[in-house]
Amino acid sequence: MTCADLTLVQLARRCFESPNNDLWEELILRLQPVFARAAYRVAAIWGSANVHEVDDIVQEICLKLVSRRRDIQQLPASGDEAVMAYFKTMAANCAHDYLRSRYARKRGCAQTDEIESRLDELASQVGMKQIEQRILVAQVETALDAGSRDRSIFWLYYRQGFTAKEIAASIGHELSDKGVESLIHRLTSAVRGFFQRQTQKGEAGGIPS
Repeated sequence: MTCADLTLVQLARRCFESPNNDLWEELILRLQPVFARAAYRVAAIWGSANVHEVDDIVQEICLKLVSRRRDIQQLPASGDEAVMAYFKTMAANCAHDYLRSRYARKRGCAQTDEIESRLDELASQVGMKQIEQRILVAQVETALDAGSRDRSIFWLYYRQGFTAKEIAASIGHELSDKGVESLIHRLTSAVRGFFQRQTQKGEAGGIPS
């Protein structure tokens, strides 16, 4: 059986178990289009969706993939769909981390502190204090009832630390500075309401002892 005959989950597990160059080349060849799409989507959110930026992000994702070769226990074993979801999530997280680091260097450490503060503020508003940020983001993403543009605006504010003025400029002034502020306030209120309703449902259903 050649590398090309292996399913994605078979190929990935063999790569994570072996330093075989042929296996790794085949895995990266299959995943490169997936990584490129993830890199482009994340870069677009950051306003950096140019060819060179996307290429740099894809290279960073590939390096991250190889660095995880010993983490086979994290690799899903339930089939190609689950493995693909794992790699898509890894690629998106890596792209965000790469751009966050890049912008932090350009804008200064104080900006990173502001981002942390905003996420803490968001956690407090939805009643999720002292929670890992990645879990917070995943929970809020589920609660967000908004289109792609509005989601991007919401996360540009809370995760990337952009001001309303910077966000308005990044989306081509489709909204004014005040319009961006109003949208963020509305989405935050909606997310807070979602979590309040979830809490009330839990209380109404009772908590098992």
